[in-house]
Amino acid sequence: MGKALKTAGAIIGGAVLMATGVGALAGLQVTAMGIAGLGTMSVASLQLTSAGLMAAGAMLDKPKSTASGSPSDWTSNPDQGIPFLFGRMGVAGKIVHRDEYGPDNRLQGIVTIYSGAGPVKSFQGFTADELPVSFVSNGGTAVGKYNRQMWRSWRMGAQPDTALSLPTGLDGGAVMPMWGPLYKLSGKACDLLTFQQDSKFSVYPSGEPQPMQVLEGVYGYDPRYDDTYPGGAGPCRYGVRSTYRYIDNAIIAALNWALGMIENGQVVGGIGASLQGVDLPAFVEAANIADANAWTVAAWPDTSEDASVVLDELLEAGGAKRSRVAGKISCVSRGAPRPSIVTITRRDTAGAIELDTGASRFNRLNTITPVIMSEAHKWKHAPMNPVAFAPLVAEDGGKRSDQIKYRFVSKVKQGAELAAYDILDAREPFSGTIPLLPHLRRLKPGDCFDIDEPGFMLDGVKMLVLSRSYDARVGEVRIAFRSETDSKHPLALGKTTTMPEYPGLTVPDPTEVTGPLPGDWTIVPRPPGESGVQVPIIDIIGEVSNGTATAVHFEWWVVPAGVDPTTSPPPDAAWQSAGIWPPTVTSIPVQANPGASIWIAASYLRGENFSQRKLYGPITVPGLTAGNVIPTAPTIVGLQGQINAAFGGIFDVSELLADARTQLDAQGAEIAAARGGQATLNARISQVNQARIDGDEANAIAISGVAARTAHTEADIIDLENALANETMARAEAVGQLTARQALNPNLTPNGNFEAGSSAGWGLPAGFGAGYSSFNGGWIAYGELTSGTVRNVQAPLTSVSSDVAAIQSSQIAYRMASNAYVAACVMFFDAGYGYIEQTPWEPLAPTTDWTAWKAEGYTKPAAAAWSRIVVTTGGTEGFINLRQAKTEAGSVCTIYSSDASVSSLSATVTDQALAIVDLENQQALAAYELLANASGGLPAFLRLISSTAGGYAALAAPVVALLNSIPGGDLLVAMQAIGGEVFFPRPVYVDLGGRRLIMGPGSGWVLWFGPDTINAAGATRTNGYFALGTDGKVYYGNAELGGGKTGGARSFSSGPGGSSAQSTVPGVLAGSMLEATGAINGGSLDADAPLFGTISLYEESGGVQTLVY
Repeated sequence: MGKALKTAGAIIGGAVLMATGVGALAGLQVTAMGIAGLGTMSVASLQLTSAGLMAAGAMLDKPKSTASGSPSDWTSNPDQGIPFLFGRMGVAGKIVHRDEYGPDNRLQGIVTIYSGAGPVKSFQGFTADELPVSFVSNGGTAVGKYNRQMWRSWRMGAQPDTALSLPTGLDGGAVMPMWGPLYKLSGKACDLLTFQQDSKFSVYPSGEPQPMQVLEGVYGYDPRYDDTYPGGAGPCRYGVRSTYRYIDNAIIAALNWALGMIENGQVVGGIGASLQGVDLPAFVEAANIADANAWTVAAWPDTSEDASVVLDELLEAGGAKRSRVAGKISCVSRGAPRPSIVTITRRDTAGAIELDTGASRFNRLNTITPVIMSEAHKWKHAPMNPVAFAPLVAEDGGKRSDQIKYRFVSKVKQGAELAAYDILDAREPFSGTIPLLPHLRRLKPGDCFDIDEPGFMLDGVKMLVLSRSYDARVGEVRIAFRSETDSKHPLALGKTTTMPEYPGLTVPDPTEVTGPLPGDWTIVPRPPGESGVQVPIIDIIGEVSNGTATAVHFEWWVVPAGVDPTTSPPPDAAWQSAGIWPPTVTSIPVQANPGASIWIAASYLRGENFSQRKLYGPITVPGLTAGNVIPTAPTIVGLQGQINAAFGGIFDVSELLADARTQLDAQGAEIAAARGGQATLNARISQVNQARIDGDEANAIAISGVAARTAHTEADIIDLENALANETMARAEAVGQLTARQALNPNLTPNGNFEAGSSAGWGLPAGFGAGYSSFNGGWIAYGELTSGTVRNVQAPLTSVSSDVAAIQSSQIAYRMASNAYVAACVMFFDAGYGYIEQTPWEPLAPTTDWTAWKAEGYTKPAAAAWSRIVVTTGGTEGFINLRQAKTEAGSVCTIYSSDASVSSLSATVTDQALAIVDLENQQALAAYELLANASGGLPAFLRLISSTAGGYAALAAPVVALLNSIPGGDLLVAMQAIGGEVFFPRPVYVDLGGRRLIMGPGSGWVLWFGPDTINAAGATRTNGYFALGTDGKVYYGNAELGGGKTGGARSFSSGPGGSSAQSTVPGVLAGSMLEATGAINGGSLDADAPLFGTISLYEESGGVQTLVY
């Protein structure tokens, strides 16, 4: 092991990314730099990173107060918050009502609140303009200077309480308006001050005096005094205010602030968490440490402040930091040393360690001036004497100081101790994160662990857990930590002046190789084989645990005669090599002298460097024994048995021949019996079949049973055929049942199982994602649940418009680890995506196995156009995975299938029937087989086997029947083969896109094309788009092509200038179709003057011609 390197030396301020799963690190170099506090590290299997980890930063951050004023300010503001007083403290209060009255308005009444969530423990000293004032009674006048000039009544803030009483005996019998017995301030510690000015205005020349009231604050729940809490002792009960205890402990004040400040059963301040939402053991531990250190509280927060910041400030006064455990509000105390509860090695890690090897220079102070709430300074925040450590000032080359406000601290010693902790905690040399395997998930903030792994360079360093997170998708626990030095605590608490010795990096020797660990290798003497042979071999079985080893070396040493074999080998032992093997080897044989005592040694190599030998022994080498010299060896016994069997067989040949004749005779008799008096077995089968046909099935089965009991050749064949037939029937029935169970409904939800390879359509809130998970074998949606956060995960929108059945069912698969309230429902939306209603929320039970939540048989709202499955997650720590969202028609959920279709299953069902069997030669003469896809998604096929040669015809199921049947009518021939040609005796239809083509014969047509609403019986030559008539004519629309009229031919001769001819067709109806043709007959054409021209059609009406073509 290398020497420790102090962090004040070469490695400060550097961050190292450590690859886990390694032994001592190859090529490690540590180089001191000329600049103090800086260094470089070069490691072959490590990477340097300058990203300063912030794991410890939160531990050093101070709460940012949001208080708007000072407790010594007597304020009057209609928007001011309700104050709450913890511990002993002086405050001026908050004015909630004031009025002037009496003669010349010389009387003034002022109502002031000091604390909500009462009652408080006591009212102590009262001052006016820093002059102590006492009163003759509660409601009476002042004693001394302000006698009959000042009156005061007060209430402790009981729940309920009575109204503040008005003074009596005022000048002129004046009574304060807008006040009386009904003006109660239950739960508020308050008072009513009445000031009376004299006629000369000499009593209060500068106005009403500034009051200051010292109180002992509110009561609260303390689980340490609750018999029902483990370890508690006392009658204190949560929710029973009469059992509460006075709060002077900062941690108990923080606990009650987290639970909420209660008045008349309502939360009026604080956070308001449930008792189950708070980590009580952590608060109890921190409270006990605060009591041990005599750390108290003097706090006066109000509801206008950030409740979480107030919680941090209360915990700070008690030497603790806020944390979170399993979604609960928790805390970590830093006021006492903590034991390590687990030792971590590389086998506990799940990835690379991120290590920051130097505290931030900005945070690393050596002098702090604490600012506290000082009674000596009239209950104002004031600076105390600086807290400094001379060795640290010298180490830093000068004073680095800051002023820190400890808002809720009133003791000088307490403030100094907290400042000392801030200085010493900032000096902790290491912080970072470490990924661990799930079995260490129970580590929580405030726990300590140490590391025992040379490759991590942190041997023996205790680490404090600052935070913990869990990635459910990869099964990784990530711990943020900071080094924890026990010797700093006595110094911070003023019990010693000795500076703590902070830990340093344990730098490994670059030539050092970590050797085999216990359990890496097992030595097993090889036992005798089945033949009885035993050889002198030792088997070494195991695996190399050092991930950086490049080879493993095995050696053996024979114990000399006369030496105690239990004595470890001496340093100069004559080891014999059993070979250097690659690190992947798992079994090595070592052969030595029979019966010798030996020791085995294993060592790992990296490059040319060897680890220390790991010794195994002593071991006795097995003796050498040949199988053929052992009388009871299996070989000898087997040979003897074979010889006996052979001789026995030879001696009994004649007897066996006699038995064979007897059996043949019996066989003939049994065959005759099986034939049942018939001449041949074929005749017997015919008789059996006839028995079945006649309904005498019982007799047929009985005969079959006789045949089944027959034990010889032909009867065996009959029995076999019958058994196969029965088996086929049973198998067909079983397959039919399987098909029924596997029936699937189409999934209406698109991308329900991320078939698109993305999260398209899914609504994933912050903290959730989707991706491929090798652990779960596909895409999933995943998320980690967090405290105080409600998130809704939405499956893709599903179209459930009017063409979808009203009765529907939905399901989604999930797995989760959480105690939170997690529930699912189906929500419905209109065509504009407006919310309509939903099914009831149904809680999901925690499970680490995939489970389906189902909502079956619900009726969708009539106006619903869309629906979606929604999963809501409550606030606690844990994880949830989701996949396979499905919505389908029907009242029962079927198994998951892909988007908008039923998944095709690859299994097929074969229904085979043997029609005729020739039992003499066991040949099938004819058979049929029906092959159908198991899910029904593909067409069935019928295969007809025609002969023993196996020839067959295969027909697709939709057209398997050549005879088409009309329900209730006779069978009609759809297609017929005659004379080698195929005939269709009825019209053939082809429908596509709302149009229909019919091939005749029909009513006066042989081919008709038109709308698909007309069948062959109603089709005519003129009620479609096109028809070919039986008269040889073509019809377009409602008219014959050309209308049945011709224009006749015209002849002309053409010269070089060209000519034209015209033909007129009279009486053509509007909308008729015309056909114009032309031809050239006779004459001659000049090859150099090619023929060209056009044909034009004109419409003439009333002597006017209009060109139409």
